[in-house]
Amino acid sequence: TRDAAALARALHSTLVTALGDERPFTHAVFCTNTTFTETGFKPDLVSVNTNASDVESLSVQKGLAETWAKIDQETEVKVMRTIEEAVAFARKVGDANDEEEVLVLITGSLHLVGGVLEVLESPVP
Repeated sequence: TRDAAALARALHSTLVTALGDERPFTHAVFCTNTTFTETGFKPDLVSVNTNASDVESLSVQKGLAETWAKIDQETEVKVMRTIEEAVAFARKVGDANDEEEVLVLITGSLHLVGGVLEVLESPVP
């Protein structure tokens, strides 16, 4: 029931103001709340408010990616099916940028943030 596009625009506007930078991110990744690629959801991180067909089609994530690409045409925007894939991508970006510290902002539902913590605490494949 939330207007995800409005939330994305508000986040961008807030960060631009707070950071004094028109391009607060070099990369933006939008993923579902599905925790792991192989095993799916961790049972205690499943949201009962999630529409299974929206998760399967990545409709919310694709809409957010489209919105972000319009807000900031220079940011590399990605859509990923799982939190595990998004974390792996962030690690890859960090590994490729060994001269600077890479900061990652994770925002979304508590299920998503909890899933990120679960992935970060899991052994790296």
